[in-house]
Amino acid sequence: MKILTQSALLLTSLVYFVSGQTPPGFSALTNAPSTNRNLFVEFDNVIVTPGRLLDLDVPTTSPKASFPYHAAPKIHLVLMIDLDAPFADANRSFSPLLHWLQPSISATLWTIPDNYTDSKVPAIAPYIQAQPPIGSAPHRYVVLAFQQPQKHFSVPLGFLNYYDSSDVETRFRFSVATFIKEAGLKLVAANWFQVQNTLLA
Repeated sequence: MKILTQSALLLTSLVYFVSGQTPPGFSALTNAPSTNRNLFVEFDNVIVTPGRLLDLDVPTTSPKASFPYHAAPKIHLVLMIDLDAPFADANRSFSPLLHWLQPSISATLWTIPDNYTDSKVPAIAPYIQAQPPIGSAPHRYVVLAFQQPQKHFSVPLGFLNYYDSSDVETRFRFSVATFIKEAGLKLVAANWFQVQNTLLA
């Protein structure tokens, strides 16, 4: 029984690792590279498996995330986007909508806790909760982890309006592909989940 249990756990781990990825159609929507490498993501003890539908009240703070192993430690940058703002298939004119952008995560950190903050390196775009509108189909939220080439991150000139802005409209139509290119980033892992607002109007 013990051997069977261990085998089942191993199989579950392998399936979880292989299935970790950017969502289907990600590159077509964003012109950015996709990946099959899993980024471990957890919201308030709820582990994200790719495509999992989360309750509206689950992703209230930025998630715990664990980066893939590298032989040499790497500085990371993490961002989260909504691919379906504002009304999914009916209207994606605000997409991608930037929900979070945290640069310069220390190479000594393999895992960042939920609600991560760094007083020395604040988030470029502080985390905002997933809040799809009532009546919309589920929204897809993608968490992307990148290798950051420089120790001290410089925001590309075309993205300065995202810096510490509380105005959600400045986060509309975030060009992931342009940001990656201008910042010299390398995508190393990703994960994604869905949220639907089923509250009554």
